[in-house]
Amino acid sequence: AAGFVGLADTYLLLREFNSLPPETAFRRATIAADRALALDPRSHRALRAKAFISYWSEGNRGEGLRLIERAIRLAPQDATAQHWYG
Repeated sequence: AAGFVGLADTYLLLREFNSLPPETAFRRATIAADRALALDPRSHRALRAKAFISYWSEGNRGEGLRLIERAIRLAPQDATAQHWYG
């Protein structure tokens, strides 16, 4: 699961800091995060990635907030999740 989460995070960062088109980055990040969650449904990092995708790519603010809150419940020490929630 951790490897797929790493891929999801990489695609999201490539969209933000490189030239990967957003639609490609979000599509690939979604696939990777879904694979991570299939392997480990309690992966707070995968939930965090799905929250970001739901909120920013899909415009589903409610789902994004629900997922990030779930990630924070699973790992309250996750500074990235706390930052994104803010």
